[in-house]
Amino acid sequence: MLLKKKTIPEIGSEDLKINRISKPVDAILNLIFSIWSLACILPLLLVVIVSFSSEQSIFQNGYSFFPSEWSLDAYRFFFKLGDQLVRSYGITIFVTVVGTLFSLFITAMFAYVLSRSDYAYNRLFTVLMLFTMLFNGGIVATYMVNTQMLGLGDSVWALILPMSLNAFYVIILRTFYKGIPLEIIEAARIDGASEFKTFFRIVLPLEKPGLATIGMFTMISYWNDWFLGMLYIVDQKKYLV
Repeated sequence: MLLKKKTIPEIGSEDLKINRISKPVDAILNLIFSIWSLACILPLLLVVIVSFSSEQSIFQNGYSFFPSEWSLDAYRFFFKLGDQLVRSYGITIFVTVVGTLFSLFITAMFAYVLSRSDYAYNRLFTVLMLFTMLFNGGIVATYMVNTQMLGLGDSVWALILPMSLNAFYVIILRTFYKGIPLEIIEAARIDGASEFKTFFRIVLPLEKPGLATIGMFTMISYWNDWFLGMLYIVDQKKYLV
């Protein structure tokens, strides 16, 4: 039995409809993106120019793209810092790396517990976590707890522990964990895996995108933080950058 071979009709170039932007719209979009690019570049350019401005010029005329007097005093002062600058960068890098890893560890574990519907105290800890997003003790109470009760005053750990757990990040990871079928966890339990082994060997590898996202935000928060250093650090050798 011979099968008839179906022929595919040829499509000419005139039949192809290509979406193209008209020249006026293209010009408007280019103008918008150019203005947006300038809005991002000009502040950085202003910082560079101000760094070469004299202190007297800034005091009299403020920040300007065309300072009345140029000076290298800011860079002379910068390079005079020497060991203090290297030490401050070292402390900042240490706080960022250790703080990010520690925050990811406890955030991932706490979110995993809250995602388990078979956990008896799931609702209680969820309410307590959400409560911290709405209310806090304030700066004075937080300072007294961290310095007098926990003994974190003038310590590097005062820059790590207060920021180690973020309720919003817990909610995000909890949502990721909810996507894991409970049957996978039950199968691991039947095979004799403990809760910690199930978490580290099965759950965490499935949540790499969520961990990467939270890790990036946490790292930026630690790197940019200056308030905790101003509040708790007294020793000049422990100053951050």
